[in-house]
Amino acid sequence: MTTILENAAKSITLGIEDIQSDDPKRALSAIRNFYAGVLLLGKACLLNQAKSADPELILAAKYKVVPDGVGNIRFEAKGASTIDVHDLEQRFKDFGIKWVAGDAKSAFAALRNTRNAVEHSSHSHSQAAIKQTVGACYPIVADFFDILGESPAGRLGASWTFMAEQEQLYSKLVTGCLTSLSKLPWAMYLTKNDPAACPACGLGLLTQSDPDNSDPQLIDAICHGCGATYGTEDFVELLVKDIFFSDAYFAMTQGGEPAWVECPECDRETFVLAIDEPFCFFCGYDPKGECRVCGQKLTPGIEADMGGDLCQGCWEETFIHQ
Repeated sequence: MTTILENAAKSITLGIEDIQSDDPKRALSAIRNFYAGVLLLGKACLLNQAKSADPELILAAKYKVVPDGVGNIRFEAKGASTIDVHDLEQRFKDFGIKWVAGDAKSAFAALRNTRNAVEHSSHSHSQAAIKQTVGACYPIVADFFDILGESPAGRLGASWTFMAEQEQLYSKLVTGCLTSLSKLPWAMYLTKNDPAACPACGLGLLTQSDPDNSDPQLIDAICHGCGATYGTEDFVELLVKDIFFSDAYFAMTQGGEPAWVECPECDRETFVLAIDEPFCFFCGYDPKGECRVCGQKLTPGIEADMGGDLCQGCWEETFIHQ
């Protein structure tokens, strides 16, 4: 049996496919499909909060009170009408669910009004205006999926990736992704202006499923833009190479020590040298030794190939050039 969430996903997907078309006529179906999908998605949020309750009662626009035959009463849905956007907002509040606010609330109202104009009267909305109206509601889709605890990429596929890369939503998603990584020990090197890109879709929406995790070796990595998943070690290597790409390029073209090297402890290319206090971004290896001659920290690439308590330069000066 098709669920309301599946129907919501289908309607939103159809709406996005319409929006992507160059045919002006499909702009009308875009507003219908997308509005229906967002409304259904909001209703799915209500059902998710009371999974054992009768869906008809949760979504009914009107109720009637009838005797239950054993001296009490019960509520039944009156008619087949279900709640509209106004009722949905009130029921969200009744269920203790945060309703959309600010610009998103205004955008939802504009979406409803445009849909009503398309359905019930002549309208003067251009294709560009409809695209703008629909696009302004992309953050609402993201919020509803967050409430549901569902992956929008998993439900909407390429339609979600299209939505995620649009300016109305992208910045919001980047902020959320960086927040999910904020408790990791190297989070200060991640920037909103130039977030590390997913190799699969190119969007800077790499995230971890548990925002409370602070251990790089326990990262459950995923791209919020396309749903691609990454092994923990590969994910950290990917971030290191993206974050310090400019440092690596400078070292390659101008000379100097590499931006990162293979860590002697975990054998991953995650030991970062291009920071004041070098350490491994994956396993946390942080060498404490210093060269007994020059005092330089004995990091990988600096310590002598023969080991000991000398850096490579001092070792060569001591045993080769003397």
